[in-house]
Amino acid sequence: MATFERRAGAWRVTIRLRGVRESATFSTKAAATVWAEKREREILRVAEGGLPDKSVRDALVRYRDEVSPGKRGGVWEVRRINAFLGEARPASGRDVAPPVLGPMVDMPLAAVDSAALSAWRDGRLRQVQAGTVTREINLLSAIFETARKEWRWLHDRPFADVRRPPEPAARKRRISDAEALRLCLALGFDEARPVASKSNQVALALLLGIETAMRRGEMLALRWSDIRGAVAHLPQTKNGQARDVPLTIRALELLEKLRGLNDERCFTVAPASADTLFRAAKLRAGLPDVNFHDSRREGTSRLAAKVDVLTLARITGHRDINELLTYYQTDMAEVAKKIG
Repeated sequence: MATFERRAGAWRVTIRLRGVRESATFSTKAAATVWAEKREREILRVAEGGLPDKSVRDALVRYRDEVSPGKRGGVWEVRRINAFLGEARPASGRDVAPPVLGPMVDMPLAAVDSAALSAWRDGRLRQVQAGTVTREINLLSAIFETARKEWRWLHDRPFADVRRPPEPAARKRRISDAEALRLCLALGFDEARPVASKSNQVALALLLGIETAMRRGEMLALRWSDIRGAVAHLPQTKNGQARDVPLTIRALELLEKLRGLNDERCFTVAPASADTLFRAAKLRAGLPDVNFHDSRREGTSRLAAKVDVLTLARITGHRDINELLTYYQTDMAEVAKKIG
C-alpha cells in the first residue's frame, strides 16, 4: 500500500509491499500515484516469478547513476554508457548523437537475446575496431549481470552465448626520439623555457612516460609528496595495487620543471584535457598513428635493456609476464649486434 505525504511543496510517496519498502518524491500527487501503482505491479510480478517492465535504457541509466560512480575508471564508464544512450556529443558537433546500441536501447530488457546481441556486434564491427567492440561487450555484460543478480530484472544471461571478436594483434608502435621532439614542438614545449601551459605539461608527461613507463593517469595524479628521493610512489594504479617507480636523473629533471605550478600536485592538467591536447598535437606533428600510451611501450622497451624481467614487471606494475610482453618490443637488429 502506498502512503503520500506533502513536504516542502512536493509529494513524497512510500510503498510497502511483500517485504519491499521504497520511496520517491514528485512535484505532483498525480505523478507520485502513477509511480506507486507501477512499482506495486512490478513488485507483485517479481514476487510471482515474473520480471519488472524494464528496458535496456532503464538498466543503462541505473547502472550509470548507481554503480559506475563507485568504481575506479567510473568516469570512462559513464562516457561509454552515455554513448550507448545517445547522450554523448559527437565530434561532428551535432546536438544529438545516435545511440551506439541503435534501436536495441529501447527494447524490453528481457527481450534481448543472444541473436539480437550478435547482430548488434556484427554491425558495430563494421563501424569501429574489434578492441572497441570487446570493451563495449564487457561493459554491457556487466550491466546485464548486475540487472540479473542484484536487481532481479532478468532470468537469463544473453551474453553467455555471444562470441567476443578475435583479439587484435598486439600494438607494436614505439616512439623515436625524433618523433618525441616533433610532438613536443607541436605542443609548444621547449626545455629551455619554463612550463607555461597545459600543452607544455602534456609534452612533459610524454617525455616522462618514455623515461619511466608510467601510465598517463599515474603521472597526472602525482603529488609532490609522492616523490621520495629518486622514487615515485604510486598509491593508486590500474590494477589497484600501489607501486614504486625508480626515477632516473632525466626523470627528476623533467619533474623539476613542474615546480611552482602547484604546491600539492605535480601536474595541473586534467586527463580529459590532456587527451584532447595530445590528439590535436599529433595531427599537427604529422603523426596521426601515435597514441599517448605508446610512450609506456617505449619506456618499457628502453627499461628492458637495463633491468631483468622481474624488476621490469615491478616497475611497470604487470603481474602477468605474458601481458608485459605486449609492451616490451625488442629491436632484433640491436639484439643481433649484442650477440655478435
